[in-house]
Amino acid sequence: SRQTNNSMTSDTINTWGSGGLEPCNGGNERQSYSSKKAVLGFDLDDLRTKSHAIPSRKPCLSKGEHKLLPRLENECCKVIVHRIVNHPACFLTWKWGHLLHIEERELLSSQVKDIPLHINREGKRFELLVVKTLKNNYEDRFERLVSRIYYIEVSEDGVQKMNLKIELLNIADFSSMKATKLVCRLELMVTPAIKLKNTPLHFDSLCSTDFESIEENNHEGCGFISRKLLEKICGDKVGTNIFALQVRIFSPQLGFIKGMLMLKDKVSNIEIPPSMIKVPPSTISNDNWVYFLVCGIFPSHHSTLMERNLNVNHYLGPPPQSSEKELGRKFNKNMLPDLLYMSGVPMEVIKSYAFESRSWKHAHDANCVGVSDPTNSLPEGTIFVTGLAIGGVDKEIFVTRFPCTDADDGKLLISLGIRPKCVSTDAWKFLISLPFGAIIFSSPSKGLPSLPSQIASGDLDGDLYFVCWDRELLRYMKESKESQKFDEDISESDECIGIEFKVTRDGKLLDAIVVGKEDNDKYSVEIGKQTKTIETFSKDDIFDGRFEIKKVLDHEQNGQNLKILVQNTAGDRHWMDVDQQLKKESPEALADYAIEKKLLKNVRWKWAEKYVRDAKVLRIIAHHKESNHVKVKVQWDDGDIEWINLEDIKDNAVDVLVNYASDKDLRNRQGWLWTNEIINRREKDWFKNAQKVMSNLKALYDTNKMITDFHHYYIKRLQHDEIKKELGNAFKQCTDLRKHGRKVKVSATCSPFIHPKYYPYIDWT
Repeated sequence: SRQTNNSMTSDTINTWGSGGLEPCNGGNERQSYSSKKAVLGFDLDDLRTKSHAIPSRKPCLSKGEHKLLPRLENECCKVIVHRIVNHPACFLTWKWGHLLHIEERELLSSQVKDIPLHINREGKRFELLVVKTLKNNYEDRFERLVSRIYYIEVSEDGVQKMNLKIELLNIADFSSMKATKLVCRLELMVTPAIKLKNTPLHFDSLCSTDFESIEENNHEGCGFISRKLLEKICGDKVGTNIFALQVRIFSPQLGFIKGMLMLKDKVSNIEIPPSMIKVPPSTISNDNWVYFLVCGIFPSHHSTLMERNLNVNHYLGPPPQSSEKELGRKFNKNMLPDLLYMSGVPMEVIKSYAFESRSWKHAHDANCVGVSDPTNSLPEGTIFVTGLAIGGVDKEIFVTRFPCTDADDGKLLISLGIRPKCVSTDAWKFLISLPFGAIIFSSPSKGLPSLPSQIASGDLDGDLYFVCWDRELLRYMKESKESQKFDEDISESDECIGIEFKVTRDGKLLDAIVVGKEDNDKYSVEIGKQTKTIETFSKDDIFDGRFEIKKVLDHEQNGQNLKILVQNTAGDRHWMDVDQQLKKESPEALADYAIEKKLLKNVRWKWAEKYVRDAKVLRIIAHHKESNHVKVKVQWDDGDIEWINLEDIKDNAVDVLVNYASDKDLRNRQGWLWTNEIINRREKDWFKNAQKVMSNLKALYDTNKMITDFHHYYIKRLQHDEIKKELGNAFKQCTDLRKHGRKVKVSATCSPFIHPKYYPYIDWT
């Protein structure tokens, strides 16, 4: 039977290599647990009798009775296992709670062994299903990175109880997904439920007929729910206290659905756009059950208190003094000040606001959940911040999303306060009746990108957006925006203004930029960064690229001094010192020369190794048959696009070609028959491949550590230059590294700032 309430205790166990389990002895550790619970964690009787206390509106996860293990000198050789037996209600505990075995392993370093795909405990065999990374502090105050491992019992005493692979296919078509993406989808099975008062932890009274598919219109992971069904789930607080849910839905007929459901008037069902369906429906089961789990409700308690601060006529009055601590918070010290500075706000103004906003009474910003337009009538390019239309005026507000590392990650947008003509009276009444806490994005014209995707690559499946309406900050942003527009207008009037190029002076390569126009088609060019000089150039001098290095012809080394003879595009030759600046400006040209002359083993040229790599096929764009050969149009990772014989890249781009053949259904076509065997093998071993990915603890440790370290690289870079921009972009890529399985693309100029241990996860550009 499926269980909704699971109560578990916690024990800590040492595992030495592949040996057995022993209870830990240290400190004040409890020794009275039964051997059965120490090994299996819990039994069915525990699940039936113990209660599951879940605080209102908060995920429930008790710290349990974790034990702290004595540290050994050689921690890398030791696996520290904590038994987790107090887990919040989730899909996995509902579906297979009586077969579930959970462990936590501390990730002490990258020198860790892989997670076993199967374990045996007292005659029972368990199979790996989910691995989730999180931080836990157990009994001390120090957070540790741990991997929580979920096993499912598949046999006992040699008798098979279930085929886990088939059971998964009965839920949804997981076999259609790539291994890296599948690992992330399986993690969502353990998303904890949030319990509302007088409602169950999940809702199995729904069926597939309560759901309706709608056409995708840049919904970005946000669907809609009728008032009747929302009242069924949340009670009588719909529209007053609750207007949106963050959900996880499993159903053989619907697939796996993840995202937001926004309240919508005049509908009777739950409307699901394609962007919410993360795993397609099952191809082997027609069961009509639906598991509906709420993992987030909006507005949040913080938003409710903020609304009472914004609206002096709120029926509950201003926030109580006891909420001062809850609403007062520290201004984001890292990304947000940098973003505001890049948006034109002086740093002293930012610091002043950061100090004042520590008190909620002076805070003019909030985090609001992003949702799609339930009226489908907001003017294109506008937003509506619920609860902020007080006063009946349109407001320009600043919107961004974390992580935000680039000036383009924030936007000034119009938040409607007056009803536009395109919005009906009923629709407007519905919008202004919603409490504070959501930012509703308008839908763009067909073919244009959505607003959320332009704000730090956001979406609407539960992302929070930072909105700011502080007049002082917005005034500087508007002035900066107008100044930039003026500069752009001047630049557009002459194609040369703003062009950047390189010049050589006294054997050194220097930056140059066109800053103004003189008489007789001559231009003022600023040369150098530290010691700036102004020289006069003609248009031909600017455009012919005569000062750019084309090729390295020769070199000479005298002790520690290394010089190279370079030729530029105009044919001029210069001897130049190989210094750090030149290595940063022209690494590819130097690396090509080092390869040609076989200098990479020379200590003075060894630095160029990291710039040496073969071009890789990024994607296949198209194909056609020519004579007896198949030609494919490929895009290389350096941006080049060309037609090439399939056989020429077959050995080095197998995955790309196989994925293209699978997407275009070419596996049985002449020239593509070789992909059939690989595709069949993948479809057969899809679950095993996913298990191998999730069991790789070293990759799990490194990718999680990369997020922390790359954030540190970005923060440590004080200058707001291209290197800081590149490091920030790399950090944002790291946050999705495990999900997509790709490498992080980073400019080679950033290599001195990145630890070499991360080079295997990087594609230098």
